[in-house]
Amino acid sequence: MSGGYNNALTAYDSFLGEMMGFEADRMFNLILNEDDIKTERNVILEERRWRRETNPQVCWTRRSTRHRRWKS
Repeated sequence: MSGGYNNALTAYDSFLGEMMGFEADRMFNLILNEDDIKTERNVILEERRWRRETNPQVCWTRRSTRHRRWKS
């Protein structure tokens, strides 16, 4: 099979209210401390840095954009 598979559902979801209640409870009772935030921030920055430094398209786009900015 080539292409994709679409399993979207447009009918009324009878569990939507219950799921929204779970989400609201999760967000209301969320406890964030500074150490957790720092750790997650560092992970995200490292992943972003790794993706940008290892992707030749990003490096080329960054160089060509910088060059155009200097010329104007």
